[in-house]
Amino acid sequence: MNSVIIFLVNLLFLTGLTSNVTTPPSSKVPQKIVSIAQEFYEVDYYQSQAELWKIEIDKDQSNADAWINYYRACRFVNMLGGAEQKYNLDEVYSQLVDHIKGTYEYHYLSYVNGGSDPSLFHHITAAYELDPDRTDVYSIMINDAVIKQDAEKMKMFNEKWMASGEISPGVLSWNYNSLMSLEPNAILFTHGDNDTYPAWMLQQVKELRTDVEVVNVNFLRKRSYCEAIFRKCGIPAYDKNINDELTWENDFSPLADHVIKHAIRPIQFSVTLPKSMREKYGNNLYTVGLSFKYSNESFDNIQVLKDNYENKFLTDYMLLGFENDKSVTVLNSMNMSYLPGFLSLMRHYIKEGDEAKRERIGNIIGNIAEAGGQLQTVNAIIESSRKLKPLTETNFDIKSLDKTLMSLGNGLYAADTEVLNIQYEQFLMDLLRNKEFELLDKCKTGKTDWISFVPEMHKGLNEEVFYDNGHPDDPLSPIQNISHEAAQVYCEWLSRAYNGYAKKKRFNEVRFRLPTEQEWIEAAEAGRDLARYPWGGYYYQNSKGCYLANFHSSEKPMCEDCDNRSPDNDGAFFTVKGDAYFPNDFGLYGMSGNVAEMVQEKGIAKGGSWEDIPEECTIQSVKKVNGPSPAVGFRVFMEVINN
Repeated sequence: MNSVIIFLVNLLFLTGLTSNVTTPPSSKVPQKIVSIAQEFYEVDYYQSQAELWKIEIDKDQSNADAWINYYRACRFVNMLGGAEQKYNLDEVYSQLVDHIKGTYEYHYLSYVNGGSDPSLFHHITAAYELDPDRTDVYSIMINDAVIKQDAEKMKMFNEKWMASGEISPGVLSWNYNSLMSLEPNAILFTHGDNDTYPAWMLQQVKELRTDVEVVNVNFLRKRSYCEAIFRKCGIPAYDKNINDELTWENDFSPLADHVIKHAIRPIQFSVTLPKSMREKYGNNLYTVGLSFKYSNESFDNIQVLKDNYENKFLTDYMLLGFENDKSVTVLNSMNMSYLPGFLSLMRHYIKEGDEAKRERIGNIIGNIAEAGGQLQTVNAIIESSRKLKPLTETNFDIKSLDKTLMSLGNGLYAADTEVLNIQYEQFLMDLLRNKEFELLDKCKTGKTDWISFVPEMHKGLNEEVFYDNGHPDDPLSPIQNISHEAAQVYCEWLSRAYNGYAKKKRFNEVRFRLPTEQEWIEAAEAGRDLARYPWGGYYYQNSKGCYLANFHSSEKPMCEDCDNRSPDNDGAFFTVKGDAYFPNDFGLYGMSGNVAEMVQEKGIAKGGSWEDIPEECTIQSVKKVNGPSPAVGFRVFMEVINN
């Protein structure tokens, strides 16, 4: 074990002399194009490189190096450019055949352009025989060995790949930590290149965690591989037929269900697995570092995470920074997967009063977040965690709160209404009780002159008319006119109030927060992709002409057959109760109109408000926000950390 640690640390420093490649190399000079699993840049970089390599080809059409780099650049432009396929790769291939036939590059590209068809594998064999030291074919050789369960061949190419020094020390360290955080004899589901090949390499070459079965879910599409793995893990054969080759095509969950039902070994999902592949199991997945452990029984995963971080992970390299790693662009993205667990662990250290450990993990989090371009967001979380003291007592009704949390899938929940005045008042009272005077000043609400917002055409009406359906300051109306920072502090306070609640509750530990814009959109759509409004329809009135949410509708036609008729046409000039109108299919009220809702991205709010016309209250609408506004509130989303 120690020899592996020494190896990784030495490799980190030996390769730390390479240049900083966080930004793309000069676009004026043709650069070697490597796999996006090693280096990843924006599409414009690959476009410029395709043009530069084409110039080299025009100078000498027998330049095999120019052809392979040109082909790769074109391929990555197509991959990253969306639906448009700018380059016809078949045409590029047909051109190069005439000029470089018989070369290593010709054989390699013949296999790649053929869609990795097994009948073309002889081209990879020929390429390897021409130049056995070029690493392009190593992953393909390993793929073949894995499918055929050829252990000797797999080990040979893992050894050659490791000896080449091509795999970055940071990526190897990430995979070391991933393996070390697993249960004994675990089955680990992985998804991509960088969470699979380096793990196999460490197992085969360094004999690290050979008890673990690292299973790439895409390989499980191959029936021969699937059957071999299931035999090895003591899992009955999977009898669902797709065709002679595939065991699954579009939906991984039936195969995962089969493994979960029959496996006697622990099951863990890598954090790299797409959300769509693990969301079905969200309530049974517990983060323990770089993987989620599947469990039908709740357990203290924070203690497991703490043990992994303190006793099993390599962490010193995270304090040094990552800019000199040869795969820095890829590593920066991979390292972001540490943050959810590390932020939870930092909150644990704050709660325990362990300042030294909090400071160390805070520095690691800062390095990862800065390299990944998320320092501002992460710093806001850290800052609020530092300022808020543990709550000694709270008057908040946690049992009632539990009933209002609606599942969005994959361990994410949303409150059924926006935060209400009565809830926000409880928050302010708790800040006062805990003598958080600085935060109390930051989170106070502004006074609103509501009459000033009455449309000119209705200024002469009796003031009582404007509050026929409730006053904006009523306890059950949504809070508004507060800052983005205040909403974030509220979320942190609510997390502490919930987690510190000693009586029976729905979950052991959670984290409340503002949603990302995409999370908010998915919650509003409630499974109705591309819906215009949360109720799934295109129109904002029903067949009777009644308004389906609280908009600015004074200039719109009045409903002729509605119970609530008023000069504002939809029944209210300003805000109404949080649960007015009907909820969407997730049980969420007010996703359109009433108050627009803040998201994590500061400066915007979603869903429109009482002051916006219906056309500006769609799911896709974005309301620009410049400080507190009587038309903007927020809704809390909640992540389950420990069931």
